[in-house]
Amino acid sequence: MEKVKISNYQLYTLMVLFGLGSSSVLGLGKEAMQDAWISIIIGCCFGVIIFLLYGMIIKNYPDYSIIEILNKTFGSKLGKIIGFIYIIYFAFYTSVVLRDIFELLSLYVMTETPIFVLALVSIIVFAYATFLGIETIVRFGVLIFVISIPLKLLFILGTIASGITALENLLPVLENGLRPVIGASFPLITGIPFGQMFIFLMVLPYVKEKEKTVKTSIYAIITTGIILLLITIENIITLGPLFIDLSVFPTIQTIRLVNIMNFFQRLEGLAVVVFLTCGFMKGIVYLYSVTTGLNILFKTKNYKFYLIVALPVILMCSLLYTQNLSTHLDLRSSIYLQLINVALEILLPLIIIFIIYIKQLKKNKLK
Repeated sequence: MEKVKISNYQLYTLMVLFGLGSSSVLGLGKEAMQDAWISIIIGCCFGVIIFLLYGMIIKNYPDYSIIEILNKTFGSKLGKIIGFIYIIYFAFYTSVVLRDIFELLSLYVMTETPIFVLALVSIIVFAYATFLGIETIVRFGVLIFVISIPLKLLFILGTIASGITALENLLPVLENGLRPVIGASFPLITGIPFGQMFIFLMVLPYVKEKEKTVKTSIYAIITTGIILLLITIENIITLGPLFIDLSVFPTIQTIRLVNIMNFFQRLEGLAVVVFLTCGFMKGIVYLYSVTTGLNILFKTKNYKFYLIVALPVILMCSLLYTQNLSTHLDLRSSIYLQLINVALEILLPLIIIFIIYIKQLKKNKLK
């Protein structure tokens, strides 16, 4: 691992940007229709609870990444196997984020540019940031945070000021009961975005004041939840739940309708750029975790070497694992992927916590 330290504020900004990522442009909780905002609240609450569980692991291994913790918990051989599975998992999600980015670019920015070129340019950005290291990544993250978060909030205010909202779109509340709401919450808890915060078990060892990392992480999850809640409500009251269900990127469609005195309008280009920066930060965090994970797993001295191995695999995976945008979005919400998320983000951490508890009991008995 790099011998650098980051502040809790830098960790906070990085986690918020990561959590927003592509989640802020995709319609979260679509299955719940006008109650999607309730799904966001439930997802955020469970995201906090899950990270508190991670806090129990962090408390016992504050200076170690999840790959190192697996070795210490399960032993060298089994720990390496499980660690390699996690690295594959991180690599897969790097390709998913990459696909989100170049599909968004293809739809709204560079419509005539071949998909392969967009994918290649995007992953080069990932690679360059990863090559520069975690210190540069978090500094860039702070800059992006200061620019992008106020702009996201400005887009929300612009929608309201344009007079295109209808609060009645939020009604009736719980028309179909709690079942659709809970069903829509499940992917948020186990995957995008709250469950994916698990990746920060690769980053937390770099933080200076380790006693504050869990608290900082919880603040970041809550901030992410609030922003996603505002964006979701904005989309519902502007587009309506039926149009959101049919739209690929409903947030962009909402911002496209902003028109204040025929002066502030056609903001979707700026919006795409703002949302893309969050997506790039998310992809960079994933790729950095892949390369540093391989470096730890194989006990080598320089994580940058693994960029040569990881980049072509991730690039080809992003281009080939689904045929088009529709199948890509279907895969993201697949029940099979959610079950894998549950296994790696919840069940295995619980097993680690159980093993830590057993080891502590044995130590106390020996005393």
